[in-house]
Amino acid sequence: MKISELKVAIPFLVKRNITTLLVGHHGLGKSQTLREISESLGFDRFVDLRLGSSSDAGDMTGLQDY
Repeated sequence: MKISELKVAIPFLVKRNITTLLVGHHGLGKSQTLREISESLGFDRFVDLRLGSSSDAGDMTGLQDY
């Protein structure tokens, strides 16, 4: 999908509460495009969460109390 197509598709999906995952090589502009879209939709903040850098499942889910 092209960046220009993302700029149309993502707002459509966000307005319908559909979770979206972007996958692609680094340097394509995925994060920057989402940052621009979030600003254009009037969101107060943009959080760039990179799951690939989590080294342990506890980083994502927390630790269980026993």
